[in-house]
Amino acid sequence: MPNILVVDDTPANLHSMKVLLQSLNVNVITADSGNEALSLILRHEFALILLDVKMPVMDGYETAELILQVEESKHIPIIFVTGNEKSERAFKGYEAGAVDYLMKPIDSYILISKVKVFLKLYEQNKEMGTLLENKNTLLTEIEGKNTKLKKYSKLWKGVSTIIIFISLTLMYTLHLVSKKNIQLVAYADELNIINAYTITLNQAYKKFIPFEFIKLLNKDSIIDVHLGDQILREMTVMFADIRGYTSLSENLTPDENIQLLNDIFAVIQPTIKKYHGIINKYLGDGVMVLFTSGADDAVLAGIEMLKKLEEFSNLQVEKGRPPIQMGIGIDQGLLMLGTVGKEERMEQTVVADSVNLASRIEGMSKMYGANLLMSENIYSHLEDTSNYQVRLMDLVRAKGRKKPIEVYQVIDGEREEVCELYKQTTDYFSKGVSVFRDKNFKEAIICFEQVLQINENDVAAQIYMNRCEELIAKTLPEDWSPVRELTFK
Repeated sequence: MPNILVVDDTPANLHSMKVLLQSLNVNVITADSGNEALSLILRHEFALILLDVKMPVMDGYETAELILQVEESKHIPIIFVTGNEKSERAFKGYEAGAVDYLMKPIDSYILISKVKVFLKLYEQNKEMGTLLENKNTLLTEIEGKNTKLKKYSKLWKGVSTIIIFISLTLMYTLHLVSKKNIQLVAYADELNIINAYTITLNQAYKKFIPFEFIKLLNKDSIIDVHLGDQILREMTVMFADIRGYTSLSENLTPDENIQLLNDIFAVIQPTIKKYHGIINKYLGDGVMVLFTSGADDAVLAGIEMLKKLEEFSNLQVEKGRPPIQMGIGIDQGLLMLGTVGKEERMEQTVVADSVNLASRIEGMSKMYGANLLMSENIYSHLEDTSNYQVRLMDLVRAKGRKKPIEVYQVIDGEREEVCELYKQTTDYFSKGVSVFRDKNFKEAIICFEQVLQINENDVAAQIYMNRCEELIAKTLPEDWSPVRELTFK
């Protein structure tokens, strides 16, 4: 029965963790300090360590670093248990040697799921160790026989001795061939076990690392992925975020919060997969998705995700719960995909200007009252723009960028009744944007007033109205530009 070490300075937490783990066939050993944990590690073999971060005298990070310095324990996976969600704390934990995190309050389903993965890896590693020991024993025996054979060849002299030696050698060779055949069969069985282990390992890691990511790195298995592996290619990036989730979740219990997020992700995941998207990361109440197949797939996925979420939201409203909305931002460009961290703990990452821009475009969607926004990079890569209802939203410069970009609203991503209002006002809105850029602010106001008469909830039109009125009221500088500076990241 494998051992699991739980380290926490609070007795109630130790008891709770033992209760949560009692359904597994494991022996739970507890320690109330880092020093006691180090002492137990020297006396027992552990499959996993669940380590509380915040402890007196020696905190979780210091304890983990000392564990990694001990030869007998440096291979033991460590999962930190913490109530701090800040990313810099997570990075510190990974640097200290953690392989994963559990957030307080503990979700029993997530705890059991993660522990099961590491228990399975522990058992498979033990099986692999046994197989390797057996193989090394066989090789040692063969080397010993070869050494004896060389000694015999020096001892036997003369013709008659040579004849006898040849006879013995032939007999021994036949014996070795027979034994070698047995070994080959055994090695074939080992290979089958290793292949099965690799498949199981890949299936386990697919829950945490997209297999498509491994394929993009031209690897066959998670085992083949190494620190620093990377590729550069053109891809589309989507950021999708649940609107106002903080206020939405404040009346829910932790279990209800997790369940709601999982329900929402379960609604949009099939659509992402349908359009060949790869979920790169879950970002709390949002998700980052990569598309290798082109701009159209990303836009179509965004439209359908919003439609599916609208259906789910309607069911929530029928149950007396608040409606659920989502904002989506999409951009395209060259992306660097690779692995970062340390050999002991690494993860996949995507580095590109397009990633930052897609995130900021998603942030703009809330400000402009739009569900789905895309950059000019996406618009220019669409196979046929007439397949979509779009309107040019604004010319903006995101914080940290020198070059401004045009941002378009995909009207098809709005609710049906809202979409119809946008269609009726597209010409007025487009003309208003055009004359605004030409500094004809009074005519622009007339255009946007016509928009608001038909659709009083058009946030973007109201924003333009306010900008026009502000610009009319002051002296315009000679170098005035219609570019809107975005101050948020």
